[in-house]
Amino acid sequence: MARKEASFVADFGRDAGKQFHITEMSATQAENWAFKVVLAIGASGIEIPDNLAAQGMAGLLAVGYLNLLKIPFEVAQPLLNEMMGCVQVVPSPNVKRPLIEDDIEEVKTRLSLRKAVWDLHMDFFFRRKQIDFGIPGAGKRNYRFIEYQAAPQTIATVISARLATLHELDTVYGVEDLWILLEINAVDRHNANLVSQG
Repeated sequence: MARKEASFVADFGRDAGKQFHITEMSATQAENWAFKVVLAIGASGIEIPDNLAAQGMAGLLAVGYLNLLKIPFEVAQPLLNEMMGCVQVVPSPNVKRPLIEDDIEEVKTRLSLRKAVWDLHMDFFFRRKQIDFGIPGAGKRNYRFIEYQAAPQTIATVISARLATLHELDTVYGVEDLWILLEINAVDRHNANLVSQG
């Protein structure tokens, strides 16, 4: 899927009415950012949760962000600046450009933008439902079909049938293509089922 984007309109003091555009970091940049924070945390002697790896990207980002204020400023500053690299100013409709120092005049606006950057990156992890695989070791009575939680059923069906990759659905195929692939999968499964019944 394409990177998430969000609009932000300042509502305070000298920045009131100014418009900004926020774009999600790439997966590689977000991972690198989180690891840099976690390494800085460890180097500063701050305790890192033992189960951090098990928490995945959400845990990594959360631990990194929540501990930014605990590491020395000279270490945190480039990481804070990298967050603001997600923000562009919108001086007029259909015009976006990187921030310069004079674009933001209020500290509150900078803090609000940082929170908006954080929300954009973490919203998916907080919204998504956890998959319930049942109780380990409960035997056959615990077996049941489960559904995809993070992926829409239509997209998951096409990917599971290996008719397209997520990247292809995002960059090559449109909505009509998606439904054609779903039809192909449905017909193939129906015919295969008839053949298997003899």
